Amino acid sequence: MRYQYTSQGYLNSFKNTTPSGVKLLLIINIIVFLLSRTEFLNYWTLNNFALRPDDIFKNLYLWQCVTYLFLHADIFHLLFNMLGLWFLGRDLELLWGEKKFLEYYFISGVGAGIITVFYNTLLSGSFPGGHPFPTVGASGAIYGLLLAYGILFPNRKLYVYGIFPLKVKNGVIILAAIALFYTITLQITNISHITHLSGMIVGLGYLVYMKNTKKIMAINKLNENIKKNKENDELRKKHLNDILDKINDLGWESLTEEDKQYLKKESKNYNFNEPPN
Repeated sequence: MRYQYTSQGYLNSFKNTTPSGVKLLLIINIIVFLLSRTEFLNYWTLNNFALRPDDIFKNLYLWQCVTYLFLHADIFHLLFNMLGLWFLGRDLELLWGEKKFLEYYFISGVGAGIITVFYNTLLSGSFPGGHPFPTVGASGAIYGLLLAYGILFPNRKLYVYGIFPLKVKNGVIILAAIALFYTITLQITNISHITHLSGMIVGLGYLVYMKNTKKIMAINKLNENIKKNKENDELRKKHLNDILDKINDLGWESLTEEDKQYLKKESKNYNFNEPPN
């Protein structure tokens, strides 16, 4: 049975505490945005920390696959991404825990960045001036969170603009379709749709990997328990046979109190109703 939830609106969601992982990401994103608002710092951060394929391939600025997640073009770009992080991330972190949540967030975001770099490099001739626009924003990771949220809570309702109800699974399908359309039609916009789509793809791959890993771990644990139980049974049988051999050779009186107690306990498994004479 799928868990169904109907949101009571934005105000009620403020009653719940924000988990530490989500809170940490919110604080870092806001601080970085405020620090980069001066003309010099904005230019410097964009040139060194935004996602630029040329810098990554030619200058090996590999850190850009991480740092681009914390840069945003303007206040509205930051606002929408942080709202997505807050609404989606809280429930996921409460379900997974801080460590797994942050791991998923960065794997989705960094993976989306890597795919974006290769995609933009292959299509560099399609961009004005032959160079793709630098990519900034947490959208790749946020779309990864959206994908996970849609899988785990498919029938929960989100309220678009606080008015129109929409099931999460339908929202995921719509946004994925939009990102796919712009990606395959190679239309140039100021939105990196390939990053959005890649965040979902990487997030899905991670979830499938974790699910299969859990199955493998469960099977291994079961096999270990079977092996351990078999070894314990063999030890029990050996101990029991030693006691029976002792009785056969030396008689019942030769048994210690420990032997008698063990024999009494094992008699339930081997149908020994009475001690031998």
